[in-house]
Parts: sequence; structure tokens; C-alpha cells
Amino acid sequence: MTPRYVVRQEEDGSWTVYDAATDLPAVVNDMPQLGHGEEDARAVARELDALMADDED
Repeated sequence: MTPRYVVRQEEDGSWTVYDAATDLPAVVNDMPQLGHGEEDARAVARELDALMADDED
């Protein structure tokens, strides 16, 4: 399965979690997923993908 959520490094060195379906930053509890460190961004992306997979079951 192709991940829906991907991470990208921004010009300032921070990382953003993007929704690959919309190419917009992911939003969790009304908070855009911007300004993360790489490890945190990847963890958020994995969690969001896991939640999406659970919703499809």
C-alpha cells in the first residue's frame, strides 16, 4: 500500500507532514503538521497512515 502521508523538509530545515492525496499539510485536531523535526514528522506520518488503514478495515 502506498502511504497517504509523506514528509518533506522545508527550506528552514523543519519537516512537514503532507497528505499525498491533496498535496497539502496534514491537519490533526485543527493543527497543521508543520515545523517538526524529521523523526517526529515521520512518526506522525506513520500514525496517520495506520489510522487510515484502520478506517478501511
